[in-house]
Amino acid sequence: SEKEINEDVSIAKQRIKDEIEKLEIMIPSLVEKLIEEGFTLNEINSIPSGKRIKYQLKHTISRYSLKDHREAGFTATQLKESEGTSFPYNPSAINLKEAGFTATQLKEAGFDLDKLMKAGFTASELKVAGFTASELKNGGLTGFTLKELIDAEYSLLELYEADFHVEELKEEGINAKGLRNKGFDLKKLARVGFPAKQLKKAE
Repeated sequence: SEKEINEDVSIAKQRIKDEIEKLEIMIPSLVEKLIEEGFTLNEINSIPSGKRIKYQLKHTISRYSLKDHREAGFTATQLKESEGTSFPYNPSAINLKEAGFTATQLKEAGFDLDKLMKAGFTASELKVAGFTASELKNGGLTGFTLKELIDAEYSLLELYEADFHVEELKEEGINAKGLRNKGFDLKKLARVGFPAKQLKKAE
């Protein structure tokens, strides 16, 4: 009957749950056994049935660094989620950067711009991670300078949208024609000291 079928399904599901619980209890000792036998973190992580082991590592392994975990295929997100557990390494943005993770990977893991800036990522690295010139100008305690954003190869439009003053752009070598093309008035450009030759070319 349908009732008997449902009961059989429920029993089967419970058996599966019981087996999973037994496996979870066994995993920490299994991992320790593998370590004792000389397995590297990368070898443990590559075990075909090792997905569940992968998530237990942060609770059981204390002899592998964050760099070891990265090289074994762990993501910045996985390591960040280990924060507050018995995992022996602090998965901060600074430490993950030192372990070789990129700004893009840390952004995807949920680290905000302020933490990435404190970790020491450059404007170029943060640009690759998808941050705008405006965000970098206003991020952190002091933000990035106009020169740093120019060196990171943000376009004139992006710098203009970040609300840099025309005087600042001129001081960093932006020419009158480029500013004129972005809508700056010729009289204003003349007032901040652009030479007549440049202004004529910008007409």
